[in-house]
Amino acid sequence: MHYQIFRDKSKLISFTKIFIVIFSVNAGMVILTQFSGWYYSIDSSNIYHRGPLFLLSALPAVILNLSSFILVIMNKKQIDRRHYFSLILFALPPFTAIALQIFFYGISIMLNCVVISLLIAYLNIQDHDMNTDHLTGIYNRKMLENYLKKKINRSNEKKTFSAIMLDINNFKYINDTFGHETGDKALETAAGILRSCIRSNDFIARFGGDEFWLILNITAKEDLAEFADRIRSCLDHYNALESSVFKLSFSMGYAVYQYDSHMGMEEFQKHIDNLMYEDKKKQKQEQMLTRS
Repeated sequence: MHYQIFRDKSKLISFTKIFIVIFSVNAGMVILTQFSGWYYSIDSSNIYHRGPLFLLSALPAVILNLSSFILVIMNKKQIDRRHYFSLILFALPPFTAIALQIFFYGISIMLNCVVISLLIAYLNIQDHDMNTDHLTGIYNRKMLENYLKKKINRSNEKKTFSAIMLDINNFKYINDTFGHETGDKALETAAGILRSCIRSNDFIARFGGDEFWLILNITAKEDLAEFADRIRSCLDHYNALESSVFKLSFSMGYAVYQYDSHMGMEEFQKHIDNLMYEDKKKQKQEQMLTRS
């Protein structure tokens, strides 16, 4: 759960140490109290009986599941909405099993519920692998096209959306001059900057090469222009603070999808693409004027 949210193995190791202590203490208590019958006892017929403190043996599992819920809820804003629900569901079956096991003595429920959780985790990982760009960690082109089709099909006179297409200026120069490793770093950095600007319900994908797409629940042109300025501010902030061998800049094309235009996905993509190249051309002209 922790890794799915933060994607940081160093934090995961230190976080895991807490639970190693909790489960070690619990294991020691189980071993030490097995003869006293405080947790449980087994009679001469090899039948298991609960002790007066049997609920304490479930305490680590309760702590683990509650911690999972709290961790997800506290970091809701930085979790993609689709993954948010799967992470919540992952912790739910074992927690339900703990509650049911208290009342249904003698019937093993926990393992069945753990299998359900593992199935949820497997489907989540499979979905992530199929729809994620492995370099940048954001959605890939396949997921973008599926999502964009749905947004267009669900649009109406009262409900629409916006899209922004970006590419990295002078990316070929960065790649050729400093090498492919630095080029990959530039792509990862660009994706990170864009992710820091958007909200949890916004969509971001790598279209291919150095091109990215954002799909936003914005219906007014003025609000979309403000959002584009927000991206430029995030970019300026990064360039001012980070001492890198290259400076990042974007060319952007953006528009609100007009339901009355009845544009299909490919037409809308081409429209945004043309706007982006107009911006790129404009930036080049401004640079030439500045140099002259």
